[in-house]
Amino acid sequence: MQPSFQIRPAEKASLVYNQCTLIVDAGERHFSFVLYSGENNEFVALEYYQFSARQKQEELKELLSSNTLLQLEYHAIHIFYNSPGGLIVPERFYDEDTSSKMLELVAGDLHASMPLFDQIESLNMRNIYAVPDYLHDLLVSQFPKALFEHIHTGLLKKNLILERKDSRMEIIFYPELIIVSLWGSGSLQFVQCFSYETPEDVTYHVVNISEQWELSRDQIRVIVSGLVEIDAALYAAVDKYFQFVETDERPEAFNYDPAFERYPAHFFSPIFSLGLCVS
Repeated sequence: MQPSFQIRPAEKASLVYNQCTLIVDAGERHFSFVLYSGENNEFVALEYYQFSARQKQEELKELLSSNTLLQLEYHAIHIFYNSPGGLIVPERFYDEDTSSKMLELVAGDLHASMPLFDQIESLNMRNIYAVPDYLHDLLVSQFPKALFEHIHTGLLKKNLILERKDSRMEIIFYPELIIVSLWGSGSLQFVQCFSYETPEDVTYHVVNISEQWELSRDQIRVIVSGLVEIDAALYAAVDKYFQFVETDERPEAFNYDPAFERYPAHFFSPIFSLGLCVS
């Protein structure tokens, strides 16, 4: 498969891969990963793949079997599932049977999906979600020693580590998908995935969220990251309706290979930020 983005700096030919960490963002329609070198506290490589709707399972299988970087041994492998739906509930309210039924109400029929959960001990919470069976089976088979979590869990952990207390809306752009989260007083108030086909779809979702939560579009801070150009219609779909819109920055906690300077800082900041949870 041909990647949408591939950053493999030639000067890192002497990199000791079994001392690196592989971080993966895996959804039904995309698969991206970065390599983090703990020796230099540096992100040294990145690849991003987009799958077709009809052949996503076959294309993921091909990628896992053919990509040379995905065949290597690493110091650690951390995979974040990027699937829609999910529930974040206090630990004291968690019940396996009840939670599965509640998840079905949110995510729909769980046929051909694997119900999973993450324990977020620092918050005494559980994140309950579902992952397509084929995606779970392929990744567990390929990476049996990996640690698996949901990307919403990563967002929560990142916020705790950064100790952010401001109120804001965060929008992460993927092709045909956005993740929107609302934060206030250091706590997650809302997080959900939305599909889109046009910029107008994006406008509808973010404006509707602001109205449902009674947010002032002249006051709320909106932080945009992911695969969106600031001069594109997708960015304008947000910027037109909110007073304070800005792009995200890469975490200052890490170093980055100079090859990443070819791209806007916000393009890959979501997966870099997940490194805060695993480094």
